[in-house]
Amino acid sequence: MGQAVSCVLHGVGDMFHKPWGCGEQTMIATAPIVYGMYFLMQTGTMEAQHEQKGVEFMRYGS
Repeated sequence: MGQAVSCVLHGVGDMFHKPWGCGEQTMIATAPIVYGMYFLMQTGTMEAQHEQKGVEFMRYGS
């Protein structure tokens, strides 16, 4: 597995950012969290800190 692919696969939870701005900006910031959490759950690599951070940011953006 290449370094770039490994970084993406193992760093998904680190790409979560707190949503901000208007509705469109909030959706743009929230979508990667939703897809990232889904990926982590499906691959069995979800860590508690990523789940907590992801849920917190999704609630913040709603």
